[in-house]
Amino acid sequence: DERNAECSDGLDNDGDGATDYPNDGGCDSPIDDNEADGLTDISVTKSGPATAMKNSTIEYSIRVKNFGPDAATTPIAIRDDFPTGFTFNPSGSTNNCTQTSTYSVTCTGIELDVNESTYLTISFVTPTANYCGMTLANNAVVSSTPQGDPNPLNDISTVSTTIECYECSDGADNDFDGAT
Repeated sequence: DERNAECSDGLDNDGDGATDYPNDGGCDSPIDDNEADGLTDISVTKSGPATAMKNSTIEYSIRVKNFGPDAATTPIAIRDDFPTGFTFNPSGSTNNCTQTSTYSVTCTGIELDVNESTYLTISFVTPTANYCGMTLANNAVVSSTPQGDPNPLNDISTVSTTIECYECSDGADNDFDGAT
């Protein structure tokens, strides 16, 4: 019984939409007989405060999990996109998380075996003014996976935080009526 290896048989054996080497990320060579190699379903789940006082320090927790079917062979990166007005607080954040652009923090070097999880903490100082009563969205995104991710639906998680102010004693025109 002669047959071609999965990575050269012209079929999408693992159902990922890609066929054979070099188009299928699970194929290491044309003689590889398992297109599914290298699939890692990396998910993020973010939690944090629903409300926060202006000019206060808050923390978001991000759970990163590898649902498999394979271990991550190279490190994973998670990007946290934070809203205008927030200021990244590196001293309250996980060590491998650094600000990489004006409104983005990236956490790198995450290595996970199948069914393994890790938690990241990202800390911010909330806006000082002009955001009272506003709800601001903060997103965590799987920005880099070592292999193909068969489930992109769990690659983003959002927490919305409403900024609160003590309007009668904060010295700001919170309702924009000209009075403080």
